[in-house]
Amino acid sequence: MTTKVSVAPSARRLTRSLRDIGYSFESAIADLVDNSIAAGATKVQISIVFDGKASTISLIDNGNGMVGSEIDEAMRFGSRRTYKNGELGRYGLGLKTATLSQAKRLEVVSLAKGAETPVARTLDLDFINDTDRWE
Repeated sequence: MTTKVSVAPSARRLTRSLRDIGYSFESAIADLVDNSIAAGATKVQISIVFDGKASTISLIDNGNGMVGSEIDEAMRFGSRRTYKNGELGRYGLGLKTATLSQAKRLEVVSLAKGAETPVARTLDLDFINDTDRWE
């Protein structure tokens, strides 16, 4: 009889290693802008605020937006989505690795077309480091 054992990766170790994948700041921003373009955006506003550990980078676009389940999937490492021809993404890692190569926290706030209220999700490396969980 064969025994199956779960070998899910350690959230703490995998996120640490993916932070060192080698994104330059410019490449990380370009990857995020590509996501906006893939979502139908015709305008992308980039705001960078330097304030030590409280520094922020924001990308705001006028793309199609996402509902909660789509954001949940976008936050998954190795997301399960289909990519169109011409999109840079292929492996479901770009949003996370691009952001986390430059920051310790990823926040996505989205207002889907036709929705009345925005939906938000956060991926926080300090939380992952403390819990070693994919939550």
